Amino acid sequence: MEFRTSAPEARFSLTLQEFSLPVFIGCHEEEKKNPQEVRLKIEITSNSLLKAAETDKLQDTFCYAELLEKVRGFCTSRHFDLVEHLAWSCQKFIKESLQEPALVLVRAHKVTPPVEGLNGGVVFEYGDRAE
Repeated sequence: MEFRTSAPEARFSLTLQEFSLPVFIGCHEEEKKNPQEVRLKIEITSNSLLKAAETDKLQDTFCYAELLEKVRGFCTSRHFDLVEHLAWSCQKFIKESLQEPALVLVRAHKVTPPVEGLNGGVVFEYGDRAE
């Protein structure tokens, strides 16, 4: 029996965990003055991941370090009122930045929103789910 990694039912995804960024986010004047820590979790599902897994060649996939630098520039060059809009915008930006179609799921975690008693921050997730 031959082992095949390219079986159609297999799922190929890369998850970028806890990408921390200083983002201007908030809808109140006090929040808008200073950037706040936001952590992104980005999950990308793409056929190119399988090819790279088989060949062990960077040219067969995308460089996630380069992608994260693009995301950093995108997120730190503008202001967001809502964590919902941040996640949505990042997901759209990442999909447009990739060389080939992919499923992209973004989880945006505003670590310390100025809400008394809210421990652990607030999280909003938006994107495609691989089923």
